Amino acid sequence: MAKMLVDYEKYEDKIPPRTLKTLRNYIENGIPTGGFLYNVLLNNLMMSYGKADIENLAALGHIIMFLHNEAPWDCHGSKDRIEEWIKKGGREGTK
Repeated sequence: MAKMLVDYEKYEDKIPPRTLKTLRNYIENGIPTGGFLYNVLLNNLMMSYGKADIENLAALGHIIMFLHNEAPWDCHGSKDRIEEWIKKGGREGTK
């Protein structure tokens, strides 16, 4: 099965570069994120809001849209999905 294309470039002007890089590292290689993005991935938006810095707070809607529209469905949404994604090494670890 072919891997889904993730259009990171589409969000370069909407999501802070360091945040987009962290999302790329997580999606492609299963590298864990920090508390803010972990809570976004977990779909715990109240905690995400509380952990966001000013740049990520302003971009929160775009980050959510990126995950919804671009990220593989099985890399976010629950603690089990996130742990499994990290364990298998992201898309690069997927066989």
